[in-house]
Amino acid sequence: MQNKNTIKFKTLLAISKDKKCTYTSIQKHVLTSQGKDANKEYKRGYYCTNICNWKYTNLITKKGKFYRLTSLGKLYLKDPQKANNKIRISNLIYSRDLWRSRANELRYNNINKRELKELREENYNLSYKLNQIQCSLNTLKENMLPW
Repeated sequence: MQNKNTIKFKTLLAISKDKKCTYTSIQKHVLTSQGKDANKEYKRGYYCTNICNWKYTNLITKKGKFYRLTSLGKLYLKDPQKANNKIRISNLIYSRDLWRSRANELRYNNINKRELKELREENYNLSYKLNQIQCSLNTLKENMLPW
């Protein structure tokens, strides 16, 4: 089980309790999670890479001016490991699809057979990794069943 004392966990927990959570208030939640003074002036871009990553991985979403947790963000608060596994799987699927589209583009344009071979190998490797993760998740589910 992952540590629930991380900055990410504490900040997402604070976002879940904040009904009108703006970007600036997310930064203040981060500062509070780090034990820093949230009322002190910090640059607007403070922790922005991580906040953008949380949006990209679908942990938070922006509705109008305010940010909210998604269902994946709520799952992260309940079980960070399970949420991180879902994020890894979606990243692998995205990468695999990206490689497939690039391979199809190369095939269509009949360009550089060596690069096409490398793309096929990478696609195979990503598919293999995805299959391994899905198998391990299925094994975990089976081990968690009460019977």
